[in-house]
Amino acid sequence: MSLMLLSLQSAHALERLRAPDGSPPRVLLVTSGEYSVYQKMLQAIARGLSQLQVIENGNPPIPLGTEDLAPVWQWLVENAGGDNIKFLEDGIYDYQWGRVNRQEVTNKLLERLRTKKDVELIIVMGTPACREAIANIKDIPLLTYASTNAVTSGLVKSAEDSGQDNVHALIEPDRFVRQVRIFREIFGFQRLGFAYMVGQERQYELSAVSKACRDRDVDFFTCEYAGDPKDVSKTLDRALACVTHLLETNEIDAIILPHYNRPATRKGDLPDYLIRNGIPTFSVSSSQDFVSEGLLMGLDHSNLSEQGLFEANVLRQILRGVKPRKISQIYSPRRTLVVNLTTAMQLGWNIPYDLFSSIGSVYKYHER
Repeated sequence: MSLMLLSLQSAHALERLRAPDGSPPRVLLVTSGEYSVYQKMLQAIARGLSQLQVIENGNPPIPLGTEDLAPVWQWLVENAGGDNIKFLEDGIYDYQWGRVNRQEVTNKLLERLRTKKDVELIIVMGTPACREAIANIKDIPLLTYASTNAVTSGLVKSAEDSGQDNVHALIEPDRFVRQVRIFREIFGFQRLGFAYMVGQERQYELSAVSKACRDRDVDFFTCEYAGDPKDVSKTLDRALACVTHLLETNEIDAIILPHYNRPATRKGDLPDYLIRNGIPTFSVSSSQDFVSEGLLMGLDHSNLSEQGLFEANVLRQILRGVKPRKISQIYSPRRTLVVNLTTAMQLGWNIPYDLFSSIGSVYKYHER
C-alpha cells in the first residue's frame, strides 16, 4: 500500500508540462540584447533538444552580419517540429542593452503573462534579462543563461540552489578565477590589470580573483568605466582611458578583459593599443569574438555543443514536470584555449610546444 501511494505521489509530482488545452507548452525568449554568444547558445540548445529527440529539425543557422537573436528564434518558430514544445512567433522580449526603457519591456512581458496566459516556459539570455525575469516571474519555469557568474551576480542563491522553485541557472564554478590561474601559469606576470564597466565587479568574481592573485604574489589592479548605451564609441573611449590608466599609472604587465562594447569600425582600437605596448591579454568573455579581433588568448567557446546539450537536458526535465530548482546547476566542462597567432607574433611570444595540445582554435589575422 505504501509503495503504491509513493508511486502515485511520484507520478503526480512529475506531471508533464503542457498548455491548458493539452497542447505542447509554449515558450518565449527574453534577452538582454544582441550578442553572438547568445545566438550560438540558442543554436546549441536547439541542437541539443534535437539530439534528445525533444524537437525535430533543431539546427538553426547563425545569420551573417548581425548578432540579433531574432533570426535564430524565427527559424525555430518556422522549422522546429514535434509535439513537445512550441516556439512562439511573437515571443521575443529584448532589453537591447539599455537602449530601451527597461521597465516598459518588463511591464509588457508581465501584462502578457497576466492577460493572454499563453506561456508555459521562458528561456532567458544575459544577466540584465535574468535579473528582471527572476525578480518578477515566480510561477513559470525559467531556463536562465548568463555568460557571467549567476551566483556572484546575485541571480541565484548558490551553485547548488537557485533559491526559487521556477528558476534554473547554469553555473560554471570558479570560472573567472580558473581563467586567471591559466593565464598566470602561461605568462608568470606580476602586475595584472582588469578593466570593467561600472556595476560588473560581482559578475566577474573580482573579490575571488583578487584573492587568487594575492595567493600567487601578484598585484591586482582594477579600473571601472561608465557605459553609454546610446553611444558605443564613447563607451569604447572610456574603456581605452581605463586601460591607459592601468598601464601608465599601475604599470601592469598583463591584462584580462571581459566583454566590452565597441563599434564595428573600431574593433581593433583596444587590441592594437595593448599590442603596441607589449601587453599580453586574456579575454574572459566571448573569447572567440575578441581574440579574432586581436586580443591574445582566451578560452575556446567555438563549440558550445556540450553546453547546449546540458541546457537541453535541463529543459527536457522541466518538460517532464521536474521543478527547475530541483535540477543540478553545476556544469564543469573541459576547456581549450583560443589564440591569435598574429598577436602572439607581434608581441614576440613563441607558444611553448607543450601548450599546443591545449589550443582548440587559432586566428592568423585580425578580423576587422
